Amino acid sequence: MDFQDRLPTIQIQKITLQQSADSILRNDVIQYSPIGSGFRYTGEDQQVAGAAAELAAGVSWATLFEEKLAQPLGLASTGFYLTTPTNPRIAGGIRTNAADMMRFGKFILHNGKNGDGIQVVDSLLLQELWKDQANRAGQFGSPYPNGEPFNNPYNADTVYYGLGTWLDIYNPVTGFQEQISADGAFRGIIWVNRCTNMVGVFLTFLPSLYVLTGETQSRAMDIFRNAVPDLCNTLTQTQEINQKESMILVYPNPSNAFIHLRLPDQNPVTIELANTLGQTIFAGSNQKFIDISNFPAGIYFLKAEAHNFREVVRIMKY
Repeated sequence: MDFQDRLPTIQIQKITLQQSADSILRNDVIQYSPIGSGFRYTGEDQQVAGAAAELAAGVSWATLFEEKLAQPLGLASTGFYLTTPTNPRIAGGIRTNAADMMRFGKFILHNGKNGDGIQVVDSLLLQELWKDQANRAGQFGSPYPNGEPFNNPYNADTVYYGLGTWLDIYNPVTGFQEQISADGAFRGIIWVNRCTNMVGVFLTFLPSLYVLTGETQSRAMDIFRNAVPDLCNTLTQTQEINQKESMILVYPNPSNAFIHLRLPDQNPVTIELANTLGQTIFAGSNQKFIDISNFPAGIYFLKAEAHNFREVVRIMKY
């Protein structure tokens, strides 16, 4: 239950987003000790983040959302419903339709680009949606409680939390986060799968939140995922392909045009890009970027090597 759910409606209407965040910071108590040992899903973190965004931008949340996301992404039918002009409910307060949700999902899948190919949000920031933000803490009060998820092909016992997203499918061998999802208040759900290049949306309205549709939705997501080719199945099963602990940074990834490289400060660093057949399709030294726009869609392996390290990073071209 969100903090604002515990406030009288008249009080919510009389305060600002800044006052709402201040109330959360002053009145909430630490539930798990030591700090970080547990994670409970609420909307309070996003309420505070929205207030911080207002301060950083110097404009209201409504203006910030419209200028930075709604207009660039063409979200004509998206706005805040459980909200007031001065105190928008950041989490659980947005109302949209399937078409706008698909636009937003494609924006995530394409690393921050809109339908016209314009970079709306930095691709590195979008990668935060795919990372565990709770540091493997125990999950309590979440849509995915501890226990094997219905649609996880790797028999994971827990689904962890990203940044407004649930990390549905994590490959423990390659260290690759394959799929994320986000649930709405009435069991609408959007999911993004990088291995199938798929964005999916279910919109439902349930008059009672006690009616659970999570299992049905998870199984439907599983059916859709298995119905299309899975590019990640072509990966070499090796522990050396783990970008999370890599000394090199490749972004955006996946990409359909240029990939940019941040390499260790060594000289030289040789670069080789190979396809799944092991054929070298690019070679160079100390590269800052590689144009992959003319390569077929699929999985590639980038090997970077210097005198004291050798690493391989999996690249996906869509």
